Amino acid sequence: MALYDFIKDAITLAQKADNGELIKQLLEIGQMALDLQNENAQLKKTIAELENMRNFEDDVVRHIEPYYTLKSDGEDSGLYYCATCFGKDKIKIQMYYDGESKLSCPLCKTSFSMTPQKRIQRIG
Repeated sequence: MALYDFIKDAITLAQKADNGELIKQLLEIGQMALDLQNENAQLKKTIAELENMRNFEDDVVRHIEPYYTLKSDGEDSGLYYCATCFGKDKIKIQMYYDGESKLSCPLCKTSFSMTPQKRIQRIG
């Protein structure tokens, strides 16, 4: 990092000049630069998370029943995800069939009857 090298060189010169106040100020500048670098990294991480969430939201197909599907899974994939868990905790939990016509979430226990007619009902 060029800024770090610049500050390091400036501190070396200040030490040679025996200027304690300048050394102190340069160390403070170095700490501020490090803090800014850490903040920048955190902001980049937050931006990436928000972009991922936006892309995920664009992929979601909402339904009347408490589940959602994903466009990227394909329309006939048979994969259903719990809208309750996503709405509450922003987690993607795949729902499962009980062997009959009931779809259930293994985490929050949301369940409902899933008839073929309900599978095609979408919101919006």
